[in-house]
Amino acid sequence: MFFTESKIQIHAPLEKVYFLIKDVKKWPEIFKPCQDIKILDEQKDQVKIQVTAYSGGKLLTWKSIRIYDDANHRVYFEQFEPAPPLSCMSGEWICKKNGDATEVIFTHRFDFRIKFFKSLLAFIAKRFFINTNSIQELQGLKKYAEEKQHEI
Repeated sequence: MFFTESKIQIHAPLEKVYFLIKDVKKWPEIFKPCQDIKILDEQKDQVKIQVTAYSGGKLLTWKSIRIYDDANHRVYFEQFEPAPPLSCMSGEWICKKNGDATEVIFTHRFDFRIKFFKSLLAFIAKRFFINTNSIQELQGLKKYAEEKQHEI
């Protein structure tokens, strides 16, 4: 299993940033790589979605469950139908108050269906796919939250 972590400081209230992360319908507007979200099932503290997004220049689709921990401002996710060549992908969006800002920590845990060269694949996946997308998503969240915080 491999791990990545990306962070950003957002000058917007914690509750508003957390709300944007939970609001999957807005993702194509907020997150540059995200092209489409389909809600498959929605309950009070979780949602199952189908995500279509660019990663490494390729349009990929996967299905994921998001579980909300409102008390701790965390969103746990796990792909139940990951995009190849992944065998599994999970992680968290963690929001923390940091002075007058909100720190967002975005983690991924993942592994591959392929048995050979996993360390090389992990390096490539982190460098050109996961971290690149994570940075774009966090920057999009920051821009949206800071520019539109009075409208949220």
